[in-house]
Amino acid sequence: MKKITLILAFFFVTGIASAQRTNLNNAFNNLRKNNIEKAKNFIDLASEHDDTKDGASTWFYKGCIYLSVAVNEDKEISSLDPDALNKAYEYFNKAITIDKEVYNDMLSINTPQKGIQIIGIEWANRGTKAYNTGDFYNAYLCFDKSNTLSANDLTKINAATSGYNYEQNRIARRDTVSPNLSKDVKKHLVQLTNKSTLNESVYNFLANMYMTDNDTLKAIALVNKAETVFPDSVSTLLLKASVLYWADKGSDAKPVLDKVKSKAPNDPKVFQNIGYILEKVSFEESEAAYKKSIELDPTNYNTKFNLGALYFNKFNSIKKVYSNLRTNQQAEYDSLKVVSEQYIDLALPILESCYKETPKAYDVVYMLKQVYANLKQIDKAKEMDAVLKSLKK
Repeated sequence: MKKITLILAFFFVTGIASAQRTNLNNAFNNLRKNNIEKAKNFIDLASEHDDTKDGASTWFYKGCIYLSVAVNEDKEISSLDPDALNKAYEYFNKAITIDKEVYNDMLSINTPQKGIQIIGIEWANRGTKAYNTGDFYNAYLCFDKSNTLSANDLTKINAATSGYNYEQNRIARRDTVSPNLSKDVKKHLVQLTNKSTLNESVYNFLANMYMTDNDTLKAIALVNKAETVFPDSVSTLLLKASVLYWADKGSDAKPVLDKVKSKAPNDPKVFQNIGYILEKVSFEESEAAYKKSIELDPTNYNTKFNLGALYFNKFNSIKKVYSNLRTNQQAEYDSLKVVSEQYIDLALPILESCYKETPKAYDVVYMLKQVYANLKQIDKAKEMDAVLKSLKK
């Protein structure tokens, strides 16, 4: 009786092991036939059993199956596990840890290493989709993961660009609650500036972040380096001039702008940028640059708006001065008031023209409302206020 019992036990254990190998084979066969849900059920069983859970092929197949779940266009399949892409990466790595040589030529993804490369591409695709919808935070996360899996300049630039746009929006909102990505974004940008082939936007982004941090030394060092990398670039020269003016080094910045003007004497966008750079430095020079840009391209909406805003801001700055004068300074008050009104009169027709071109542009409507209010044109100010409220909806 004892011998019979032992024999029966032996066959029972063998039967279980065989069943688990069958689960593994069934997972593989259903994967090849694109029966992903069945393949997932079988591989989940095989990966949990003692007889098959330590096999490299088990985790390799599981990685392939979960990757198929993650990228599947059928929502019923992709919803089987919302975290399938991360899990696929985990499973491929586990297969490599057990046996880095594991492969199967009968599968289109014939090695775990190739599976990881495809996961990197999928994260990049998801990053592109998020970026195109304006979801810069999730775009950054996706591109960053893609860069981790298959590092290259393109994924790093995409990660940096997404993160930079997210940070700019977060800072503009004065948002101190949302995650701060500035440290990680700067890390990407610094690494990119050490590359020999890249685009100029990398330097532009990093310089702006250094200025946000009030890091004068790094900002200046960066634009000097940028000029050596792109010696004939007008964009890089404009960036350098902007940083130098920001750093109160106007005497160094002026010859840089002179060089820009000589390189692009008929480029309206160049003079628009010069006008913007000079706004906080010299009202007269900024005004002249904007006027030159409009002369070269009368249809340039952005330059017209900038010039209108320049005049309105000049009005406001003078108004602030005379509003703080004492009652015994009436003559000075009257004189400054007359001067300020000249600038708001210049701003009005420009901003009204911009409003006709883009009646749904929030900045134009907001500024026009203030212009009308200061000119005591109450009905028009109320009209702009109503437009603002409709734009916020």
